[in-house]
Amino acid sequence: MTARDVAGAGRFDGSNATGGASPAHGSRAWQTPADSRQMQALVSRCWREDWPDVHLHAGDIDWWTMHMIGRAPGLEERIRLWFAGEADATELVGFGWYGPPSDADLTILPAHRTTALLGHIVAWIDEQVARFGVAPEVAVSEPGASTQAGDGREPIAPVRIWTTESDAPQIAALSELGFGPGPAPGLNHFVGHLDRLALGSPDLPPGYVLKTVATDADIAARVTAGRLAFLGSTNSVEKYRFCRTTPLYRPALDTLITAPDGSVAAFALAWLDPLTLAVELEPVGTHPDHQRQGLGSAVCRAALRAARAMGGQQVLVAADGTNPAANGLYASLGLGLAARIIPFRRSPAAD
Repeated sequence: MTARDVAGAGRFDGSNATGGASPAHGSRAWQTPADSRQMQALVSRCWREDWPDVHLHAGDIDWWTMHMIGRAPGLEERIRLWFAGEADATELVGFGWYGPPSDADLTILPAHRTTALLGHIVAWIDEQVARFGVAPEVAVSEPGASTQAGDGREPIAPVRIWTTESDAPQIAALSELGFGPGPAPGLNHFVGHLDRLALGSPDLPPGYVLKTVATDADIAARVTAGRLAFLGSTNSVEKYRFCRTTPLYRPALDTLITAPDGSVAAFALAWLDPLTLAVELEPVGTHPDHQRQGLGSAVCRAALRAARAMGGQQVLVAADGTNPAANGLYASLGLGLAARIIPFRRSPAAD
């Protein structure tokens, strides 16, 4: 799980001057799961063109969507799609995913990473921040609640747009719009080729068992372990059951190591994109009571072995830049640091 696991978007009619259409690009809000499938196809196209400096994996769409169940604002307010011309009649070329109070991730085809399009996306993000971004001391706790900025409370500022550090066209466009890299360390993206990794199965401590999620009891134990591994997690049995219905979820890639008492000690979920044969590990975690036993490495290797057997070729896993244990784990798997995802903020002079 990463710092951007709970990001989101807005609703306009496609003709608004702010946040809507431009002379060259039409746009509209997310409407149905079919839009998510379009978004995944776009992410796959960008993966092919950007590798190894990739920003998102198609599996992120399913994983992030799971986190939105029961939360406000909903996907209609969090996600907006941009098209090459008229919305729904032309090619999808980009989307924005807004996360309250003031974060956003963008996926745009390289040829369309222009100041003109970025300007319209940023205008939409600004509108979402004005609607849903409120100061932490007055924010309403999720799930299921949001606060309108129109009630007199000041919106959070400034906007943070997460961008691949090496994405020169997008960074140039953001710079023209008054954005610059922020102080946060961001996320490290480790990548590699599965056929070049040593994925042998290490010996587990006595009583520990490698398996996959298969039963209701497994789901409940997996959710409990995840909430302990990631403080602040809002995952639930209901959400995880939904996750298992998403298009890219594969039960054979949902890997666990159980402890002698039957609880989940470590977990790794692999997502295999059938369009690129790229695999992402998201999330990876170890129960606090079972750390420093090599379980994180063992569960990752098991998930990647299964993905390789299904035809997986490339692999991505993200690590918080402030988490040395996670960064060390992924490096120990033989993965290389290929990209950094960092927040760009609008400078005060640009406001």
